[in-house]
Amino acid sequence: MIRALATFLLALMIAGCDANPAKLSANIEGSAEQLFAQAEELKAARSYDLAAERYSEVERQYPLSPLAIQSQYERAVMLY
Repeated sequence: MIRALATFLLALMIAGCDANPAKLSANIEGSAEQLFAQAEELKAARSYDLAAERYSEVERQYPLSPLAIQSQYERAVMLY
């Protein structure tokens, strides 16, 4: 029983690892303000996928910034 559980947990951990480099987020450089401004410009240009990536980068790189919350909101509205 313990062996089966250990095997299951190991398989679950391995399945959680994604080695696909195309899915790894590129570290986009810039301050929270710069990334948010880029996202706004991309949204205005109707490049919604790229804008969503920039909003996500604001959230990922600057989670304590007030712009992180605004980015969550803007991304949700834009993707709706």
